[in-house]
Amino acid sequence: MLKIFQPDLTEIREKPTDRFIGKEFDWLTIEEELLKINGHRMWLCRCTCGKTRKVRQSDLLRHQTRSCGKCIFYPNSHPKARKS
Repeated sequence: MLKIFQPDLTEIREKPTDRFIGKEFDWLTIEEELLKINGHRMWLCRCTCGKTRKVRQSDLLRHQTRSCGKCIFYPNSHPKARKS
């Protein structure tokens, strides 16, 4: 007799996007997933200075977006600024 594989439904699997929430990319921390815009997955991120920004996932993964964009012009005032 052929046995049919049935997955254990008691295990709750996390969505693939849940693994990104709370993850840090440079000065940005992912807070929540937004709707896709033009096929790009968007995230709401919070900078270490406290400001929020919408960022494409591909920009985060390639480190093309590192902060909110406002504090980058004043690197010494940023909480994670390196001391020279």
